[in-house]
Amino acid sequence: MRRFVVVMVQYTLIISGIGSLTFYLLRWWPGDSFIPVRFLNYAMPWLFGGLISMLVIALLIPECRNCRLFLAIPTLLLGLTLVPFITPSPMVEPASQDVLKVMSYNVCRPNKRITSITEVIRSVNPDLLLLHDVNPDFAENLISQVSDLYPSEDKHLAYDQASRQLIFSQFQLARQEVTWKQGRVLKVIIETSYGPIHVWNVHISQPLDWGQHDRELALLADA
Repeated sequence: MRRFVVVMVQYTLIISGIGSLTFYLLRWWPGDSFIPVRFLNYAMPWLFGGLISMLVIALLIPECRNCRLFLAIPTLLLGLTLVPFITPSPMVEPASQDVLKVMSYNVCRPNKRITSITEVIRSVNPDLLLLHDVNPDFAENLISQVSDLYPSEDKHLAYDQASRQLIFSQFQLARQEVTWKQGRVLKVIIETSYGPIHVWNVHISQPLDWGQHDRELALLADA
């Protein structure tokens, strides 16, 4: 029975390693146009975590010595791909303090951790905050949470319930319109010491329909 279990573990580890390496190569061609690759790209951090766990198993079981190379190569490749996304970026001091700090933040509609989201916003403390996927009840709570960072008057925030786009501004703003053909775009003009600035809070549709996704990008670029 032990031999049978070990053999099954070996095959599982080898197939997982080969499959992960195949996925990594398919990311270069055909890329996201191939639907399985598109969904695996979203799950890459979890795939990387699974590979690490399987590599540990291969190191602990002497009979799985031959499996280690099959797992080590894709683990290394995926790890190198994810490094820029999981390591903190160094803060760069601007050459001049006369700058406008802008933050774009997709809070993810099912996300209810408003305290954690507020902490992220406070750590950046942007002059202009552009939020996406904000439900009405979440918007109301968030407005109260950051009331000490941004003036609470309507002239300093813009929210559109249909597109779930929210803008906070240290500067007075004037809402212009919401457009859908260019993606979900909430457009405002902010009045700054540099003069009026047109700001578009853009949330392109997910690329489940690549035709619609590309049309939105093309119309946005033309605009």
